[in-house]
Amino acid sequence: MTQPSFNLKVTQTGAVPIITKLCQIAAIKETVNHIVSWKENIAKISPGLLIEMLVISILCGRRPLWKVHQFWAQQDLRLLFEEEVTLEPLNDDAFGHVLDKLAEVKMEQIVNIVSLTLLRAHAIDICTIHFDTTSKAV
Repeated sequence: MTQPSFNLKVTQTGAVPIITKLCQIAAIKETVNHIVSWKENIAKISPGLLIEMLVISILCGRRPLWKVHQFWAQQDLRLLFEEEVTLEPLNDDAFGHVLDKLAEVKMEQIVNIVSLTLLRAHAIDICTIHFDTTSKAV
């Protein structure tokens, strides 16, 4: 009797799936796509998804803002994202370009919308709130 052969890829995901889900609940992708000027018909990947992926990689310990694609090459993109995402458009130029686009908008607007989205999603009462944006603790 022959043993079946398996083609397994083992990955160390860490907190990536949890942080990804929180970013999706926060609607970061949708918020950025709505506020940032971009051409949907020619974009390989939306600015919102790039920013969401950048936030996830930073919150999961990625420090330099270059070679971010190496971080995502170690993840199962099909499991994490509803839309089809490949490594090819996740290059330094794409992330740099989206950061330039983000610099053209009011970041307070994005932070406010994302914060309110999370408050609503988690039914948090905001009689009193302390909002410290200098920390990345979750």
